[in-house]
Amino acid sequence: MKSIGLIGGTSWHSTVAYYRLINQQVNDAVGARVNPPLILINLNQEQIHAWQRAGQWAQIAAYYEEAFSRAASAGAEQMVMCANTAHAIYDLLDERWQSKVIHMGTCIAHRIKALGGTCAGLIGTIFTMEQDYISRWIRDENVEVLVPEQEERNELHHLIQNELAAGQFTEQNKRKLIANMDILKRRGADCMILACTEFPLLIKPDEYSLPLLNTTEVHAQAAVQVILSKTESDL
Repeated sequence: MKSIGLIGGTSWHSTVAYYRLINQQVNDAVGARVNPPLILINLNQEQIHAWQRAGQWAQIAAYYEEAFSRAASAGAEQMVMCANTAHAIYDLLDERWQSKVIHMGTCIAHRIKALGGTCAGLIGTIFTMEQDYISRWIRDENVEVLVPEQEERNELHHLIQNELAAGQFTEQNKRKLIANMDILKRRGADCMILACTEFPLLIKPDEYSLPLLNTTEVHAQAAVQVILSKTESDL
């Protein structure tokens, strides 16, 4: 099996979900006691948020590259950035690290096409909704991407960084999330991309009327394909 570096901590709650999903899927495929070789680097979420607020994305990229180096030194052959917003720094990474990153955008685009989706609602941090580091990979597959209006984007960003990242997975916060998804549904979305790794911890697929794409789950499945040395066409 190939060794994977999990670069997590943003937040640790969702990093736990990556760890659980990857282990479980490898167990299901190979054997209940066969655990994959994973190297976990836990980053400082508060420091990353401070750099985000200051627009210091190059500093964040350097921070991730240092984490990649540590994971690679421990034996990691490929890297998973265990967060949607982390992919904002992908274009800033050195080419040698880009080639080692399992990009979330590719995984999501393939899953939407498999579902037959043509118009996806995209909700996440304000960076994910306003920048194209996830959406452009989906639009490249001829799928329309809808994002909330400014007021709703602000509300969702606050929900993620001030409540969900602190582990506040309450019914009230679930209602806020559903209200925002309903707006995109009325605008024509036929599926919903939960482009924040905390969202799937708040709402389950059977709690909404449209297909919910759990980016954590889809990304973890792609990592498992790499661990088990599947081809790109299998992702």
